[in-house]
Amino acid sequence: MRKTTFALCFLGFTAFGLSAQNLPVSNIWLFQTTQSASGWTLSNPQLLTGFNTQGYNNQPFFADDERLWITVQHGDQTDIHELNLAHKIHTPLVETLGTSEYSAGSAPDGHTLTVVRVETDGTQRLWAFPLDGGTPEPLFPHIEGVGYYAWLPDGAAALFIVGEEEASHTLVLAKRDPAPTERVSAHIGRCLRTLPDGKVVFVHKTTEQTWFLKTYEPASKRFQILGVMPGGVEDFVLLPDNGFLCAEGSRLLLLTPDKTWMPVADVAPYGIRHVSRMAMNGQGKLALVSE
Repeated sequence: MRKTTFALCFLGFTAFGLSAQNLPVSNIWLFQTTQSASGWTLSNPQLLTGFNTQGYNNQPFFADDERLWITVQHGDQTDIHELNLAHKIHTPLVETLGTSEYSAGSAPDGHTLTVVRVETDGTQRLWAFPLDGGTPEPLFPHIEGVGYYAWLPDGAAALFIVGEEEASHTLVLAKRDPAPTERVSAHIGRCLRTLPDGKVVFVHKTTEQTWFLKTYEPASKRFQILGVMPGGVEDFVLLPDNGFLCAEGSRLLLLTPDKTWMPVADVAPYGIRHVSRMAMNGQGKLALVSE
């Protein structure tokens, strides 16, 4: 693997349109968050993707407190890169010829990088890349159309299956044994998270105007509504205390016990106008995608 240093800096920037594959220009920022009785503060703003500011940089995932895995587009394909925040080292992790990889994550065993791979014929499946250099393989060879995913503590996976139209995107649960997949819900958003108790968290787009943040408990097959998402918002992040944060434009919103979203911070002063995906580690570092 080649390693390069990358600059952690604060600067403003402008989006420059669409890439060759119609992926939007996006950049990833890092903030230190501090929460207290008086509210939230953001500090130490850093632009992490200064090496590719006019390209697509997205889908941040904290492999641990100091390593961030992201999706980066170079040319006509996307690959998975690692940013070592402590040492400011940028390392391509998965660069494959003829295929694109998205949505890096870590399997429950802690030794496997997982990605959504767009194969040479356009098939999208969930793949495993052993971190010890073993042979990559599709985890659920019979399940195609995977767009996004989240791992459950028991090794099952919650999968976003791409439909022919937005309303037919489906959430299914899958295991690696011969057990059949379980269809959970249609009309779902792209963001999937799991709680420590095994519940799956997702956005249910019940109507064009009303999107619910919900949990699904596989054991009891029960759903619970946590709140109503702000208009048009489908991305959210799970906080270390199992709370929820989302963004509406440049404002960061926290889900309160009474199921409403309370503004806690605004990143507009840093030149960020629209936040989509986010990730947070156990030390309060918040990575966010600015589109």
